[in-house]
Amino acid sequence: MDKKNILHLSIVWVIYGALINRFIWNNQLITLIPDILLFTLLFLDKPHKGQFNLQSYVGKTVVSIFYFILILGIISSFVSSTPIAATLWGARQFFRYGLMAYMIMLYFGPKDIVWGRKILYQSILWNMIFVVIELSLGQTGDAMGGTFSGNGEFAFYLIAITFISEIEYFQHRLSIQKFIIIFGFCFISGVLAEIKLLYMLLPFTLYSGYVLFKKFNIKQVIVLMAAYFFLIPTVKFMLSFYYDENYIESTFDSEEVNKYLENDYALQSGKTQLLSFNRNTCIERSSTILFQDPKAFLIGNGIGSLTQSQLFKTPLADVYHPTYYFFFTFSYVLLELGWLGFILFISFYACMAYRFYRHYRNAKDIVIKYWSSIGLFMTCVSYIFMWYNAIPYSNYYFTFILFGLCFTGIKKRKQKLFINKYARNDI
Repeated sequence: MDKKNILHLSIVWVIYGALINRFIWNNQLITLIPDILLFTLLFLDKPHKGQFNLQSYVGKTVVSIFYFILILGIISSFVSSTPIAATLWGARQFFRYGLMAYMIMLYFGPKDIVWGRKILYQSILWNMIFVVIELSLGQTGDAMGGTFSGNGEFAFYLIAITFISEIEYFQHRLSIQKFIIIFGFCFISGVLAEIKLLYMLLPFTLYSGYVLFKKFNIKQVIVLMAAYFFLIPTVKFMLSFYYDENYIESTFDSEEVNKYLENDYALQSGKTQLLSFNRNTCIERSSTILFQDPKAFLIGNGIGSLTQSQLFKTPLADVYHPTYYFFFTFSYVLLELGWLGFILFISFYACMAYRFYRHYRNAKDIVIKYWSSIGLFMTCVSYIFMWYNAIPYSNYYFTFILFGLCFTGIKKRKQKLFINKYARNDI
């Protein structure tokens, strides 16, 4: 099989592979297919020195922090005597994201970027179909994921396609009718999957796209002020078609929301000696556990030491299972990598955001602005998802596909502009 075809297959599998687990054969091997394909590519064709410079794409700092996280996690695992199999499993889980983006930057050309856009828009139609199928089967709430494994991954997908379709509408590459249909699908899916975060994040995504792709003017201020007064009543009205009044009021009641975010997750109080974490308590309670061991507080228990894999689960993962640490990125990263790893993890996305921002700030070309806007928004919104769930640490393949496409799109466009300028000057 051609190397590009292997990479194409791995990307398609990330988007659709979960359907096999959900509807045909539930086996962990299915989720490993993209990993196998990517590692096969890595060993098939290692780039020669000077053939490909990753740092020229993403920057030396981003690459260095990525490797520092990986090395720190492995060292911590050896210090903590984590089983080798679990360490390799955890290292694979983290390394594969960077490997996906790397392979896209290594192999993709302009035609492949066009292919990627086509696959993305095809996936919207297929997700519409499977949302209807899941609804007919009664698979709503957490069980609804479109072509993805659940509503956690699905949530980020909905945010991504909302933002991308909006800026493509601004570029006149997408009609207003298609954009409205896509946004309507995203909002309705968020309601059916009961992703409360999206009730407010989807409108915020629309505003972010407007700000990033339009020059700052008084209209933006007016839009923001109007949204402040009308957003919540509008969202409440739209939710009323599916949920009862008690649900809607509790969703937007500040006291109820704070209580929900700080209660023990899944009401575990009294059942174990460990308090379960929640979104607003996971950092504090993780730190309390880590504080008992200065080494763990600094570098954690090791990458893979708390994996939830049924094949490689460790005794430590069983001990801390009642805390539900694996539902939240902050607690998952803290317990495995400690505060040093946590700071590196947060810094990694900050440096990527800065890299995209530099491209965005200096962009005079609409194509470079397009790719840098997507990259900048996706890195920034990643922090919200770190707070919301564990996907940025446990299953962030789709996002790194977008990062790879963004960096490649920027690089190829700059190369084309340089060649065109050189050709004009030569004439």
